[in-house]
Amino acid sequence: MQQQLDGQPVRRMIKPEEVAAYVEFLVGPTGDVLTGQGIDISCGSVMV
Repeated sequence: MQQQLDGQPVRRMIKPEEVAAYVEFLVGPTGDVLTGQGIDISCGSVMV
C-alpha cells in the first residue's frame, strides 16, 4: 500500500470527510453552476 501511495502526488489516501465535502458542494445551492462535469477524486493518481 505504501508503495502505491508514494507514487501519488498527494502521497496519502483521501479521507471520507474530503469526499463528503465535494458531495456537499455538489448537492448544495452553489452546486447548480456545474453542469456536465466529471470530478475526479483520486489524489492526483489519475492525471489527464
